[in-house]
Amino acid sequence: MPFTALILAAGFGNRMKPLTEDKHKSLLEVAGKPILGRIIDSLLEYKIEHFCIVTGYKDEDIKKYILENYPSLNVFYIHNKDYYKTNNIHSVALALENINFKQDLLLIESDLVFESNVLCKLINSNYKNCALVSKYIMGMDGTVIAKSDDRINAVYPPHLHDKDFNFNNKYKTLNIYKFDKDFVYGEFKRFLTFYSSMIDNSCYYELILGIVIYMNRVSIHAVEVNPYDWAEVDDPNDLNIAEYIFNKKNKLKILSNSHGGYWNYPIIDMAYIRNFYYPTESMIAGMNRYFDKLIYNYGSSQEILNRKISYLELCDEENIIALSGAAQIYPILRNYFGDKKVAIPDLTFGEYRRIFKNIIYYNDLLDLNSSLEDAIDSSSIICIINPNNPSGKIYETEYIFSLVKKYNSKFFLIDESFIDYSDQKSIKGLLEKNSFENIAILKSLSKAHGVPGLRIGYLYTKNRKFKEYIIHNLPIWNINSIAENFLELSLKYRSELHSSFQKAKIDREYLKSKLRDISFVTKIIDSHASFVTFLVEDKFWHGDLTNYLLESENLYLKELNTIEGIRGRYFRVALTSIDYINMFIKAMKNYSLSKTKD
Repeated sequence: MPFTALILAAGFGNRMKPLTEDKHKSLLEVAGKPILGRIIDSLLEYKIEHFCIVTGYKDEDIKKYILENYPSLNVFYIHNKDYYKTNNIHSVALALENINFKQDLLLIESDLVFESNVLCKLINSNYKNCALVSKYIMGMDGTVIAKSDDRINAVYPPHLHDKDFNFNNKYKTLNIYKFDKDFVYGEFKRFLTFYSSMIDNSCYYELILGIVIYMNRVSIHAVEVNPYDWAEVDDPNDLNIAEYIFNKKNKLKILSNSHGGYWNYPIIDMAYIRNFYYPTESMIAGMNRYFDKLIYNYGSSQEILNRKISYLELCDEENIIALSGAAQIYPILRNYFGDKKVAIPDLTFGEYRRIFKNIIYYNDLLDLNSSLEDAIDSSSIICIINPNNPSGKIYETEYIFSLVKKYNSKFFLIDESFIDYSDQKSIKGLLEKNSFENIAILKSLSKAHGVPGLRIGYLYTKNRKFKEYIIHNLPIWNINSIAENFLELSLKYRSELHSSFQKAKIDREYLKSKLRDISFVTKIIDSHASFVTFLVEDKFWHGDLTNYLLESENLYLKELNTIEGIRGRYFRVALTSIDYINMFIKAMKNYSLSKTKD
């Protein structure tokens, strides 16, 4: 059955500003090709011969692009001169009034990027009138539908999505439809043109679909596709997500440059570290209940924030400074310590290498000759990350305390962000009973408590001068109200937090045992943190491991930066759920099989 492809490309693209100031939205590129070109290529692949394009904003640019790139395309243009004050209902009405060849219709909006199989499912569907849909996931916007089996029974345009709207059982329309010619040029056209001309030409054509479905005038069915086989490009963020999905060669680079925001990407994150068993569902429900109140209110003063963290950490509030994530302290440390010699582990969290200029390395992962105490002799500031990231190596708390007492002219910075995953106690307990001023403890609560998006941490010290300097360099509102509320709730869930660490320890040993079954893994580091690091020496195996896991298995694995003089590559696996760990191990075995076949 022949089709006419109706492509709506009249819109100004307000949400895509500033990228659409000088270019039509459909001519923006995804993975090196304009969106409109991708749509046309897909339609041509399925032998679509007749095209109708509704233009408006920068219509000459669209015509020029098609003339230069598809000179033989059988295309009929309709210009919506009122594009700046009407919506897509008016564009569709204009098209249906002016299309001469009455065929079944494929209706497509021009801001969509999709895999070829998506269009195949629609064209080959047995339903006469149907819409492509995907299960609603975070980041989607626009019209959604409800369905029974495959039949659409309700359509909800955006203006019906109030704050209590339930998306849990809804499906997002792709804005790609197949309509039977009798319906589209009959009842649909009559309703559409009447509503557009007599009632409102600034609404969505999906409103009319909702009306005819509600009136039982036609059955429109849903054809479900994978939500990660397509992308609707409404704003610059959408464009970035589409680039990741469809730029097959640069997925790893895109993720590596983003350093987070992974809710937007179809991946299982085995790279970034958080507590997978905490917070509890009950805590999240409690925060959701008062979300609107929290976002309407300012957070408390620094003094009150310090006190709330001291309640949680069971220490004197006079010695603690609440931080918006531990990373907030790094530029302050750089300014405070200046060019002093700083001892850090030979391989650790990159911020320590970035903020300190005069570094002495001591042995942690790479078997350097310099021990910790050798480095202490040569340094003014000693950083001990306990356990260290990425090795997971740990020092006994009593040993660190003995160093603090022995080298009282040195200043010790102890990062305990992962201490809860070990069998060692925080050195804070020993410091509460002693008045040492040559030590500070830094901790990221975001990682330990499983909420890196909330950015919560603290610094503990009895050094008054150091504390005053830090507070002087903090903003008046330092932790947002949502994070502060989380601190309040956490006091009620101490046992659940403790249980989460015990579960993570079991998972860590399980992951280590499974990694031992992977033949190309050379060495597994004995970690005491919420991750496991392993070494692959043979370049044949480590060369494309991370790319394979991401492109073939949708697993994002952290590969450590190249280390000069070390044979092989180190990889760090964050603890997630047992299901994800098993998926990771299976993917590693699949990689082994694929390399063997090659």
